[in-house]
Amino acid sequence: MFSVARTPTEYVFRVDGREFFREARAISRTPQWLTLSATASDYELEDVTPENVDEETQVDCVRVWTL
Repeated sequence: MFSVARTPTEYVFRVDGREFFREARAISRTPQWLTLSATASDYELEDVTPENVDEETQVDCVRVWTL
């Protein structure tokens, strides 16, 4: 499970509940929207073709908490 805790002063990134990165310098001050995507980065887009991507993706759970 991947998670990001966003506060006005920092972001805390976790995988399976274990923190792996914390960012306190580059914090957005604009409204944010949640987007679910199968790609992790723009560099992957050239490899995304109908032949190598399933037609369906199942998401077990999405949770959003706001402060």
